Amino acid sequence: MTASANGRSAGPRFVFVTSFLDLGGSTTWLCDLAGELRRRGMAVRVCSLTERHPLAAEYRERGIEVLVQNERRLIYEERLQATLDATRDFQPDVVVGWTGEPAYEALRYVPQGVVRVGALHSDHPPVYQAAKPYEPCMDYVVVLSQRMVEAALDCYHCPRSKIQHVRLGVEIPKVSTPRDPGNGKPLRILYLGRVRHEQKRTHLFPDILRDLSATGMPFVWTIAGDGPDRARLEQVLVTNNPTQVVRVIGSVTYSKIPALLEEHDVFLLASDYEGLPHTLLEAMGHGLVPVVSDLPSGIREVVDESTGLLVDVNDVPGYARAIHWLHRHRSEMGRMSHAAEQRVRNEFSVQVMTDQWLTMVPPQRLAVPNWPRKFTIKRPLVHSWPWAFVEPFRTVRRVLKRLSARA
Repeated sequence: MTASANGRSAGPRFVFVTSFLDLGGSTTWLCDLAGELRRRGMAVRVCSLTERHPLAAEYRERGIEVLVQNERRLIYEERLQATLDATRDFQPDVVVGWTGEPAYEALRYVPQGVVRVGALHSDHPPVYQAAKPYEPCMDYVVVLSQRMVEAALDCYHCPRSKIQHVRLGVEIPKVSTPRDPGNGKPLRILYLGRVRHEQKRTHLFPDILRDLSATGMPFVWTIAGDGPDRARLEQVLVTNNPTQVVRVIGSVTYSKIPALLEEHDVFLLASDYEGLPHTLLEAMGHGLVPVVSDLPSGIREVVDESTGLLVDVNDVPGYARAIHWLHRHRSEMGRMSHAAEQRVRNEFSVQVMTDQWLTMVPPQRLAVPNWPRKFTIKRPLVHSWPWAFVEPFRTVRRVLKRLSARA
C-alpha cells in the first residue's frame, strides 16, 4: 500500500461499524466487500459492538482488521465509546453503519468531511423504520434492489440521489463446472442459511417434505445451517423411502461452502421477506437452479423464467411442485443452471459491487474532519427506557453488567 505526502495510505479508508458479526448474509457480504477493498490496496477496519465472530478466520485470510466488544462485561455506552475511539484513530474517509440501530448510532458522532453511509439488508418495514431516525446522519443509504429504493424513498422522503442501489456481489468460481442434469441420479436439493421460523420459514419444511415424498421422485435434501428450528427439524424430517433422503448437517464453515454448492442441483428458499440473499447468489454462481419465494425485492432482479422458478409465498405446496417439475424436465433445468451462473457471473460479482461502493467516495476529502478528543455518549435516539442512559442508572447498569460477567 502506498502512502500520500501527509502519511495517510493512498486511496479511501473505510470503517464498517456493525451491531454483530453472526453467521448470516450480512456478515458474509461484509467479508466479501471488505476483502475486495483490501485486495485493491485500501485500508479497512471493521468494528463490531458484540464479541461473537464465527468467521474470524475468513476475515483474517482477507487481511481485514476486526475489533470486537465484549457485550457480556461492557454496557452499551462503553462499547460505543471504544468503537468511536477506534474509528477516530483510524482516520477514515468513509464510515458505514452496517447493521441495525446500534451501528447507525455511531454515525451521529462522525464529523463533517467523512462520508457516512447506512446499509439496509432486507426489504422489510422494521428494517426501514430502524434506520429512519438516523437517516439525517447518513449521506447515503445503500439498498439492494430497485424495489428497496422506492420503499426507502417512501419512508424517508429524501432526495433520490441519497438512496444508492448497490447490487450485492459474491465470489465467483474461477472455472465453470458443467452439470449433467440428465444423469438419472436423485435430484440434490440444498437449503443453506439460518434455520428459524422468522423470515426463513424453515417451519414449513415438514410440509414441503410431505409434498415432495408424495411425488415418488428420488432426492437428497440437505439442510445446512443452525438456528432455533434445527433440533425439531432433525426429529421430524424423516422419510420411509430409501430413495428420498433428508440430511440436517448444521453449520458449514465459510471455506467449505463452495464444495457444498458444487454437490447440489437446486437451491430452495421459502422466505417471506428478503433483500437479496447472499446465499442465493452464491448458489446461482455455482450453477444451482433456484426454487425461491416470489418476493417484490431483489430476488426478481436475478431470478426469472430463464434462471429459476419463483413460487407464490402463500403457495406452500408450490415449492414441491417446482422441484418436481425440475426433476421431470432435466434438460430445461440444465439450461436454467447455465443461465443462472452466467447472470451472477456477469452482474453480481464482488468486483462489480465494489466498483459501485467506490462511486460514493469523493476524489478528495469534503473537509478536514474535526474528530473530538473524547466522545460524550448521548442517549440513543431509539430506546424503550431513556432514563436508563442517565446517571445514576448508568452506573447501576455498569455494576450489574460486571457482576453478571463474573457469574
